[in-house]
This record gives sequence, C-alpha cells and structure tokens, in this order.
Amino acid sequence: MACGKEILGAAHNVLDGNNLLNLQVEFVEGTSQWLRTFYFVGAFLTLFGTLYGTIEVARAVMRELQNAILTPANLFTAVLACGIICILSCWADRRCLAVPFKTRLLLTLLNAIAAVLFIVLGIKAY
Repeated sequence: MACGKEILGAAHNVLDGNNLLNLQVEFVEGTSQWLRTFYFVGAFLTLFGTLYGTIEVARAVMRELQNAILTPANLFTAVLACGIICILSCWADRRCLAVPFKTRLLLTLLNAIAAVLFIVLGIKAY
C-alpha cells in the first residue's frame, strides 16, 4: 500500500474498475521494467486457474447443491412455508388493503391455488 501511494499517488491515479490492470502495471513498472511481462503472465494464469478450477469442481458443487436442496428442512422452508405465505398474503390482501389496492380476483385465485399446491406437496414430502 505504501508503494502504491508513492508511485500511483504522486500521479494522482486512483484504482477503479475501468482502469485497474493498467494502473497496477504502472505500479509494477515503477519497481522494475521487466516485471511488466511477469505481471501479465501472472494475471493470465490467475484468471485461467480460476476458470479451470470452476470447471473442475462444477459437478461436485452441483451434486452438493442437489443434496442440500432436497433436505427435509428445505422441504419445509421452500415448499410448505411458501404455501403458508401464499395463503397468508391472500388473507392479508382481502382483510387489510383498501379496495383500490387489492389484488384482482384472478390473481388472488391463482395465489390460493398455488398455496394449496405448495401445502399439499409439502405435507406429502413429509
């Protein structure tokens, strides 16, 4: 940070999202000219390594995600709770909102159908 302040601060350069690599190169070149190539090779290998690592672990991550989604706790929070929230939103809409702000009847009916389906599927999953 001290070197960055000395090298970039003297020129009033601030790192931002648009010019990040070029300003970092200026910082590296301020130390030694031959480090420019070394910097670009390192930046490329970092990005390539990140991409390669993402591709390598994608299957394992997807498998873990699938296992996590189908746990009983998630069945409760993702399915049964959605049904409860749908039915409560229908109730709150009809009970608490003024007439101009109420949801149209078709949307309320669709919300009630979704609530019943979510609740039935959540109970079936248990």
